[in-house]
Amino acid sequence: MVAQIKQFVIKNSLEISDVTDELCLSGLCIYIEKCLLKNEELLKQNLVLIQDIANKFTQFVNLSQFYNETFQRDPSLIFKANDFTTIKRDVLLDIVTKNNHILNPIEIWDKLMEWAVDQSNELPSDITKWTDTNVTVFKKLIQPFLSHINFQEISRADFFQKIKPFKNVFNDKFYIKVLEHYAFNNIHNELNKPQIETWSISPPASPLTPPTPHPLLNHVNLNSARRPPVRFTAPPIFHQPNIQPPVPRFSLPNSRPHYRAVPRPNRY
Repeated sequence: MVAQIKQFVIKNSLEISDVTDELCLSGLCIYIEKCLLKNEELLKQNLVLIQDIANKFTQFVNLSQFYNETFQRDPSLIFKANDFTTIKRDVLLDIVTKNNHILNPIEIWDKLMEWAVDQSNELPSDITKWTDTNVTVFKKLIQPFLSHINFQEISRADFFQKIKPFKNVFNDKFYIKVLEHYAFNNIHNELNKPQIETWSISPPASPLTPPTPHPLLNHVNLNSARRPPVRFTAPPIFHQPNIQPPVPRFSLPNSRPHYRAVPRPNRY
């Protein structure tokens, strides 16, 4: 209730300012303007009315400055104003045309539907009850805006839920182009995606870490190849003078015994 009273006060104050400007009562205009600027949040809720007064009369310099700074900071505030549906068609078209790269496209669509319902007495507020005749009326109202909405930035879910039911408002060529984007966008990305080799690249081997063997050589025991070679040392050969090799204390296998011949005694 308090918010409605404040909105009524500001609306009537601006209307009074309109009259005082026409009567050249500059002192009263400055006083009303100063009072209104004390509550900026309330001005934002009636941003369409502020924009209309500021553009119509040059007397309200501070109100015009407030609107320009607020709108440049966040153009979407015009959609959030309580009096948005009262905005004039040319003003709304100019806002959408100049700020379509900043504004959320699905938000533009939603607000256009809300604005169209308020502009025509033939459109029910419940869009599920719209007939073909209602869709035709809606088409005439929003036709100038369609080319300035970036439909490619709208998600598939929002497109098929909110826009596809009103496909009759588009011309066939434009609608087919939008459908192709949603149908083949991922395919184009896949085709344009650079092919990347799947080979794994290992960092250069550190002196402290052994090199990684090739997968085809996993069956080879590379650890044995890294062992130092085994050296066989032959037994020493005794060529030094006056040194005889040791006599073995065992008999060699398959060796025949040696007999020493003993002379027979002479019996004669």
